[in-house]
Amino acid sequence: IVNALKRSRTGVRDDKKPIASFLFSGPTGVGKTETAKVLAKNYFGTPKDHFGTPKDHFGKTKNSFGKTNLVTRIDMSEFSDAGSVGRLIGDQNGNIGILTSKVKTNPYSLVLLDDVEKANKEVLNLFLQVLDDGRLTDSSGEVIDFTNTFIIMTTNAGTKEVIKTIDENKSEDEIVKITIDELKKYFSAEFLNRFTALIPFTPLTMDQVKKITEIKLNELKMKMLEKNKIRLSYSNEVIDELSKNGFSKEWGARPLNRLIEGKVETLIADKIINNEIKPGDEFYIASVKAP
Repeated sequence: IVNALKRSRTGVRDDKKPIASFLFSGPTGVGKTETAKVLAKNYFGTPKDHFGTPKDHFGKTKNSFGKTNLVTRIDMSEFSDAGSVGRLIGDQNGNIGILTSKVKTNPYSLVLLDDVEKANKEVLNLFLQVLDDGRLTDSSGEVIDFTNTFIIMTTNAGTKEVIKTIDENKSEDEIVKITIDELKKYFSAEFLNRFTALIPFTPLTMDQVKKITEIKLNELKMKMLEKNKIRLSYSNEVIDELSKNGFSKEWGARPLNRLIEGKVETLIADKIINNEIKPGDEFYIASVKAP
């Protein structure tokens, strides 16, 4: 991902294709969607982002990045039949295509296609033109430009076999090779070869879950300070408790957000409503009860 960003910012990428296209493969709750959101925010978010001010291919500064929807997210499980192509690019009855209309409105954005293995083959073939030529023709004949977009597709196809290789302490290169071999069982080589990179996401370790928990709590700390002028702090025990109860093998770290909302945010809200903490106060959380 970083290498793709370098090529884009230095002007050495193929500007007739999307900025980059990735196939994120991995089990549920390991950060595929979150990575896409962070990428969109950092690349398109503001004129003062980490990568500098976004510019178009002619070197002109684009000032509207912060005013657009950064991510167009489409659940590909809803496109399991060939007839659903029209929902993406429009149809002869005058219905507007979800995909083409969104990118036409927000050409500088990230297109996130979830559960792509559930889409019909005809729908997948539609994206060959996007990945290869950076454009797509809608039902009215208008050519929609995708050269200023990131295309990210996610899948959990074949992840069970990949997880087995991780347990066998395979190298990163071996994991990537096995991932590609598994993906070939679900997708054509023609389709897979169109991507900038195929990126496998492995199951989270408990240390990684703890880091995610700390990031989430620090975001809450910043929000409390900015909106409520309350200085929030917490113990290591809180991190341990939330990490342990907010993670599962089946769902990854997805339950973590709900747990923080239920056990931490609700606690703070109750304290504010009952006037137990107010602007200017410090509030220390020593422990949270398990669900």
